[in-house]
Amino acid sequence: MKSATASRPSIIGSDSHDKYQFAISILQSGADCAPNSISLRDCYRFRPLLVTGPIIVAVGFLLMLRAGSSTSYWLCAFPAMTVIAVGMAGAVAPLTTAVLMSVNSCHSGAASGLNTAIARTSGLVATTLMGR
Repeated sequence: MKSATASRPSIIGSDSHDKYQFAISILQSGADCAPNSISLRDCYRFRPLLVTGPIIVAVGFLLMLRAGSSTSYWLCAFPAMTVIAVGMAGAVAPLTTAVLMSVNSCHSGAASGLNTAIARTSGLVATTLMGR
């Protein structure tokens, strides 16, 4: 009976390396395994959203400047708040993802829990301050 490892091809100790074709070079595989290269590559993926999100929020606040005592909610406040909400969704979600991806995988659960606790606490504080 053959063992399971005997049926698998082995590159180490093999004399005929030319029959194995690799899709990436040794340098590329080393760069992919480096801890900093993965997080830098992932951070640059979120850059467009992290830049455009706050700009959209700023446009929403500029739209809010049109509000006055005689303006309609549906013509002034609602469009401005919708633009602010779209900008916040575009900025906060990728920011949270980028921050949680930068944490070591063994601490990702604690980081996610801490992020959720801070987000809920800040929401409660904002609701309390607005209710006064």
